[in-house]
Amino acid sequence: MITIVKGDDRSINLYFVQQDNGRPYDLTGFTNISVFFKTQFGGILEKNNSTYDTAAYASYAGINFTAQTLGTTGNSISLVFDGIQSLQTIVNAWNLANSGNQVSHDAPDGSIVPASATVSLAHGQSGLIDVTVPSAVLGHVVVRVHDFDTVQFLAGRSLSFKVFIDNGTPPEGTRRKVIFANALEVVEDNI
Repeated sequence: MITIVKGDDRSINLYFVQQDNGRPYDLTGFTNISVFFKTQFGGILEKNNSTYDTAAYASYAGINFTAQTLGTTGNSISLVFDGIQSLQTIVNAWNLANSGNQVSHDAPDGSIVPASATVSLAHGQSGLIDVTVPSAVLGHVVVRVHDFDTVQFLAGRSLSFKVFIDNGTPPEGTRRKVIFANALEVVEDNI
């Protein structure tokens, strides 16, 4: 049983074996692996082996700032508030001077004047992959779920999830569907 606490970052190790002989299922030559989890509101969360980037972000004075360019580029954004100019003036000045690395905010009123501070965005990442195959011949797959993923999971015991393993592209390829029945427990963080 795999136990996940909502809000936790986790790496889930999966091993695929053939039912008829118990040998590892060789994943050599796979083109796509997708893992599907049920969410608390009846949807499905898919994790797969595609590469993606995340946006840099920061929070200051109850305002969230987000880089508009995904990846590490946004990690270089630093907004210098002087306690005199408005939020929107500072953001507009940054965006005008940095057309390829702009920032947005979620403040309902851009005319507010934040206290003096330097706000540096961080945590933008490039080339992330949530499903990796450390050993194709051993049928070993690692699924990475992030804290923002696990808070969406349906809570409960004896939950199931499924995996699609594609070799080639439809309609020429083959697809294997594996169901991990009653293999997952998702626990609420009630503290």
